[in-house]
Formats: sequence, C-alpha cells, structure tokens
Amino acid sequence: GDIMDNKSAVYMRGFTDVTISNCEITRAVTAITARGQDAKIINNHIHDITHDGIRSVGLWNSLIEGNRIHGLDDGVEDNEADYNRHCDAIHIFIQGGAIENLFPNKNIIFRGNTMYDIESQSVQFNNYGPQPSVHNRDITFENNIFGPVGAFNVFNNSDPVDTLIFRNNSVVRVSGGHSYTSPYTLTGRTIVLNSYGVAFAANNTNLQVYNNIMSNQWGWPVGTATIFDYNIIQFANMGAPTGGAHTIFNDAQQYKNPELIDGVLADSSVAINAGSPSAPVYGLDAYSQIRDSMPDIGAYEVGGVFNTPPELAFIASETIFEGKTLSFVVSASDADNNPIMLSVENLPSFGRFTDNGNGTAFISFSAASVAGSYEITVTASDNVVFDQKTFTLTVVEISQSQSVLQGHWTFDNDAIDASGMGNNGALAGASYVADAAPNPIDSGNTHSLAMGGSGLQFSAPDSSSLRITGDLTLAAYIKPSMGTAGNIVSKSSNDGYRLVINAAFQPRLLLGIPGSGPHTVRSIVAGFALTPDEWQHIAVTVKFDSGTATVKFFHNNELASTHSATLDGIEDGTGVLAVGTNSEGQELYSGSIDDLRIYSGALTDSEIKFMYGGAEEPEANWGGYPIIGSYVNTQDWIGWLYLYPNSNWVYAYSVNNYFYFPSPSASGGWAFILK
Repeated sequence: GDIMDNKSAVYMRGFTDVTISNCEITRAVTAITARGQDAKIINNHIHDITHDGIRSVGLWNSLIEGNRIHGLDDGVEDNEADYNRHCDAIHIFIQGGAIENLFPNKNIIFRGNTMYDIESQSVQFNNYGPQPSVHNRDITFENNIFGPVGAFNVFNNSDPVDTLIFRNNSVVRVSGGHSYTSPYTLTGRTIVLNSYGVAFAANNTNLQVYNNIMSNQWGWPVGTATIFDYNIIQFANMGAPTGGAHTIFNDAQQYKNPELIDGVLADSSVAINAGSPSAPVYGLDAYSQIRDSMPDIGAYEVGGVFNTPPELAFIASETIFEGKTLSFVVSASDADNNPIMLSVENLPSFGRFTDNGNGTAFISFSAASVAGSYEITVTASDNVVFDQKTFTLTVVEISQSQSVLQGHWTFDNDAIDASGMGNNGALAGASYVADAAPNPIDSGNTHSLAMGGSGLQFSAPDSSSLRITGDLTLAAYIKPSMGTAGNIVSKSSNDGYRLVINAAFQPRLLLGIPGSGPHTVRSIVAGFALTPDEWQHIAVTVKFDSGTATVKFFHNNELASTHSATLDGIEDGTGVLAVGTNSEGQELYSGSIDDLRIYSGALTDSEIKFMYGGAEEPEANWGGYPIIGSYVNTQDWIGWLYLYPNSNWVYAYSVNNYFYFPSPSASGGWAFILK
C-alpha cells in the first residue's frame, strides 16, 4: 500500500476459524488486521512495512505464533508529516463505538514470535478511552524474543488488561543497537534502534510476570501483581521496584549471538536453570524444545538441540492429460546449513523422483495412464527435523471431439473474431473495460465487454458458420451483476440458439425446434445458480442422438448438471448473433463478458477443462511449434520457446529460473531449446 494510506495487506473481520501461515508480507502499510475468533496466525515473515505488523482489533480464542516481524518505519518523525504512524509490531486495541458494540480482545496467546527494528514498540495495548471499564482480557505472551526498538518500551501495557501473563520471554540487547533503513519509505531515512524497556500498567488484574530476561523497568506494579519474580533485569532504573526475592540483576550479555536476535543463551548465562520451579510454565520453548524440571529464564531452554527445520519451497498442484509428460524441480533450504535429504510419498507408478543431493530434486511424470487425483507429499529432512509439502497431481482423461471453432471474441478492445471465420462484430452501446477475466490460457487479454445499456449493443452479422443446426458448444467468461436476467449470447433469438440467465440466476439454454414455426423453443435450465459480481466460466454443450439432445452445463471447468430433451436438431436461424441481448436487442444482460466461443460440435469434458485452463491442452490441438520428444530430460535441454497464439509474441524460459510466463498449460506452441 501507499505510505499515505491505511490499507492492510490482509484484513479480516467477522470470521471464524481462519489460518494464515507461512506467508511473507512486505511492502504494505499494515500487514494483518484481524477481528474475529479462532484465528491462527503462524510462522509468517512480516518485514519492511510502514505501520503495524499484526493489529488485533477484536480477536477471541486465537493463537499468534512463530512470526518474525521486523523493519517497521514510516520514514518520518511524528511531527514531520501528516502520514506519520505509530509503528508497532503487535498492536492490541479495542475499536471505538457504543459500549454494546465494543469487541475487546480476549483469550489470545502470543508465542514464539521474534520482533525487532520497530520504529515504535514491539507490543502496544490500547483500550477505548470513552469506555474505560471495557478491557482486553486473558492475554498471554510466552517464549517471544524482543530485539531493539525505537520507543522507550519494548512492551508497553499503557491500558489495563484483565489477566495478563508475560513469561519466558527474552529481551535481546545489541551493543550499539541496530541501524535500519526502510527500502520503501519516501524519505529513505536510517534510524538507530536502541531501546529495550519493559513496562506494565499498575491497574492490571491477575498480572503474572516471571521467567523473563528484561532490560530496564518503568515503575512496575510489584504490589498488585499476582506473580512478579524469577526475572533477570539488566540496567535497572534507579529507585524503580524490581519484583520478588528471586529477581536477578545482571548487566552482562546473556546471549551467544545477540545480533541474530535468536534468544540462544550463552553458556555462561545466569538464566540457565534459574526459572521458577513452581510457577506454571508452558512446556515448550521458542524453538519447540521441551523445558526441563528446572526451567531456564528466557525464551530458549538450554539442553535442547537448537535446529531449524529445512524449508521446502512451495510446490504448486499440477494437471495433465493422460499420456502426457510433466517434470519440474523442487528445492529446499536450511538455515543451519545442514545436509538436506529429499524424499517423496505416494508417488504414482508413472512418476520418478530423484534427489540431486544439493537441496533440489527432480520430479517427472511420464505417460500418465490412469485418470484421477494423486496427493503427493515431498519431505525435506536434516535427519533431525523436517518440512513437508503436499501437492495434487490431477490426470485428466483425454477425449477429443471433432468440434470446429466457428466464432471467438476476446473483446480485447476490438470486435474481431479470433476463430479465423471472419465473424467480426460491431459495437453499438456496450464498451470495452480494463477488467479482463482471469483466463489462465490467455493471460495477455486485458479487457472485456461491459453490458448494461439498451438495444443491440454488440452483434455479428448472420453467416453460414454461425448457423449451427446440430451439435453445439457455447462458452464464455461472465461477471453478471446482482439480479441480472438476460441473454449472454443469442443467434437469431428463438429461431436459433440462446444462452441466458433466468430470474433465479441460473443458466438456461433455448434451442429453436426445427420445422415448428417461428418462436417455438425447447428450454433447458441448469441445476445450479451463478455467483453474482465474480468472474466465472460457463459452458454448455449439446449432442444429438436419435431424437434426443444431451445437454451438459459446466461451471468453472467442472460438469455441473446434465439434462436430456426430446429434440433432433436446432432451427436454422438467419438472424444476427447478439451478445448481451437477444437478436432484437431485448432481454438485456448486465455485467461483463469475455472470451466468448461458439463451436459446431459438442466439446468433451476434458476439452472444456482445458478451455478454462484446468489442464494441459492435448497435443493434437496445439499450434505453432510442436513438442520435440515425449520426455523432458533436463540434462539435454536448457529452456523453452513459446509462440503466443494469434500474435507474434515469443516468451522464453530458462531452466535455471523456476518462474516463467506463461504456464506450460497455455495454448499455443512450445519447443525445447536443446544443448
């Protein structure tokens, strides 16, 4: 988001049971804003943003664990610009309103998070000032690691909380502080973070503070705390209360590598085995190691083996047709530089997996012969800890029709028929808008046709190629407005074929009955409703056999309903082809339409799946350069060439780069570049 706005990269409100995990969030204003219940915000990397990291604005029964949050700065001092922010890694507050509408945070655990290089504070509490009796409650901070920040306090409980637990946390002092320069602020300033203080409000209820390594203190409420002992205090403030009899004052460095902000205790640390033997202790430390019977003070428990699991890169699910080949590389990294072993589970018989011994592995699927879905799990292990990723391989049965594309309009700022049949249209009232359908097989399309006027807004003249009287396929991306009921496409109205949306928001196919006279139709209604105001793919096929028409409706590449009708063909209509109306300019559709296609012939289920981008196109339908060979061997090739359909654009892909455009499932022509 722009430095001057208030946007969140992730904004959730009124939810139940949501998990956000293993995400990287950067170049945003606020990373995550959440109000709801049963949330899990786990193992995310939030960095280089210009406001808060995680904003808890009414969370219940939630876990925020294992997140690394650093590099928060708006680029200006508080009095320098009107867009200055109070940047906090975690901001817990109650949003304003009438008292009956307030939604305080309650029952949240903040565990094993690491926070540093924050312009203001790692943690900030705020209640709603006009209603001081409403408090956040049942908040626990355990096993967190706090590095340097810019404000006076790392943890500032500025407003009271009912039951606040702060245990086994580490404040890591870095000699000279940390310097941080945001890559995304307007000023590009460098700030020095060198504050480590911890503070708690005097009017908390059931305050428990124990087994923490803390630095400085700002008037701690010893007399009102339920537990306030077994803490290490570095650089204690003169005259400030310090807790119970087991408080340890020690200004020495307690960590092996404080610059890493990882909380690993030095062998000489006074924190070892100095924790409370009786106070309740969460059983695992910040690195999921089991605490012993005499717990250490701080987030990290000496005696466990500190070992970061390997991290597997994301593995995307794939779809291919029977008999086709697919290959790709998976990779993993290890922060401890331990050797990585890669393995696979549930690999089908036509798959091959090769661990290259360098943190990468080669997966290939050759001549896939059994249609179905295969859940395949890849594991990266260093022999102690591991990471797993599961992906789905879908093998689609190949079934090809003899259908011929008779009309294809992409509406990409023109009315040209891309089928080659010359059925170019004319625009009269509709408009092209920069809101293209998310079409995976034509990602270069940038516009769509917006309907909502009156009369015949887009039409193509009558032609023999559009007078389809036998098997038929109609397909399009649509984004129908809420409540619309009208024509998606119409050829000669009731004397030909029409695909419409009825009053119940269902697709409906109208077919003129041959020899029955004008305006007599057979109507078939799909057994599902469309989604308003969202892009979706709709297709319908008609196949005739001995006086019976089998009609299939597809929604987002999946067969959604099948119907039979007594009919032996379609009336030969001579009217125009209209989009968004019938051929008389009536029964108007409201919304957007993209990638409209008309085939003579009934496409098969697998051809419909390909049209939506759900699978690799059968080789017989590929244009341009054909694939050379049937098996991809990375020892013999160094990349791809791709000829984009209906254009002169060529894209290249290098085997050394795992990201490429477009995807291998795109239509058009491919060729290997051989060594």
